Amino acid sequence: MGKRKDVPILALSIIQKITDKVLAQGGTEIDIHCLTTPDGEKLLDQLAEMIIELSSSKTKNSPKKVKAQFKNHDEALDYSKFANWFHQDNLDQYLGSGNLESEMYGQELFFQKFYGSDFSINCTDIFVKKSRLPAIKKGLEIGAVNRIIVKPIPAVLTSVQARYNPNQFFGNEILRKSGMEIWKNTSRSRWTSLILDECLAGCIDVVPECFNAVNLRSNWEAECLQVADRKGQMPAVIPNSVEMSFVDGRRNIPVDQKYINQTGKVVKIDDCNFITAIEANIKLTPPAEEIILACQLFDETGEYMATDTYEFNSALLEHSKIKPSVSVVFASSYDSGFRFNSNYADDSDCSNRFRISL
Repeated sequence: MGKRKDVPILALSIIQKITDKVLAQGGTEIDIHCLTTPDGEKLLDQLAEMIIELSSSKTKNSPKKVKAQFKNHDEALDYSKFANWFHQDNLDQYLGSGNLESEMYGQELFFQKFYGSDFSINCTDIFVKKSRLPAIKKGLEIGAVNRIIVKPIPAVLTSVQARYNPNQFFGNEILRKSGMEIWKNTSRSRWTSLILDECLAGCIDVVPECFNAVNLRSNWEAECLQVADRKGQMPAVIPNSVEMSFVDGRRNIPVDQKYINQTGKVVKIDDCNFITAIEANIKLTPPAEEIILACQLFDETGEYMATDTYEFNSALLEHSKIKPSVSVVFASSYDSGFRFNSNYADDSDCSNRFRISL
């Protein structure tokens, strides 16, 4: 990624600043060499921890900034107003649990198993853009979605957790602690030669509007690479934040599933691959949502999700040593457990499915 080219310049600038500070305190340049000793290594480790903690603490206000942004722009409903709209439009009947409150309570109970019994979801941090409402309503009415998924990040994170992107966070903190078997957890036998950790770290979440659909159809690899380069690496999780989506909660998506795009339009798909999803403006579940849902269904039923089918996710994965050098993430399950892998964007296997996220 182009953004990494500035790292050596930044490193030299930081070294110079450290040197200046030492000289200002009466030290000499010779004193700088103590950093190469064992004691110096310990000091550098402490400095690294302090930098991470400082960076993490600065992000804790991000949810407030998002909240203020929505308040200043009449573009989203807070959770209370969204719930009122939801009830007034009689949408509770389409949820598997019977109503929105039961759905949220079920999500809270699930995450308490991983975050602790005192964990609660702060619904005041949930905002739903008004532009999503038509799709949510229509998606529920036609059965394209029937369940909520929340992605809560605890207020207090370790220095390691604070560096995770959302896919890494839920992959390590939920998937690996769920009791599910994980296909090729530490193996490099994926066609990309990437282990699971590298897949989770390298995933780049995307939405249909990231792409030029014409370019994607004519040369999907080039278009995906351009999108990945523009997006760059995913940012780290934001402590004390939460997002909510509506998804299809069925364990297996049927071949005759109904498709709805982001504007609330019911669309017909003849060729089930990533390119057609983008062309139809269909938003697929990102890896974090796919992971959470798979773990929740396993927790509820003891069964794996997406058995013998392939569910495209809304995420790209780069792998420069293997051609093509970019692919689209998918999830599935086999006897060997939950499977997290990737494939060509134009793959049209009859077992492909779209799990829609609204």
